[in-house]
Amino acid sequence: MLTIHGGRAQSLWPALEKEVTLSRSASRRCLLIVPEQYTLQAEKDLINGLSLKGFFDIEVFSYSRFIQ
Repeated sequence: MLTIHGGRAQSLWPALEKEVTLSRSASRRCLLIVPEQYTLQAEKDLINGLSLKGFFDIEVFSYSRFIQ
C-alpha cells in the first residue's frame, strides 16, 4: 500500500500521525520521506506525537538518502 501526503507541516502532521498509527496497528512498515534538514526532528516528532519509546517499523529518510 502506498499513500502520499504533501503540504505544509502544520496541516500535514496530524493526518500523517493518524496514517502511521493505522499502519502500525495493521503491522505494516512505514517509510517517511522528509526534507534533508528535518529527518531527526521528524523522528522526534513521531516518538513524542505517538507516545512511542522507539520504533523499528518506521523509517525516516531524506530525499538524497532515499535515492541512494
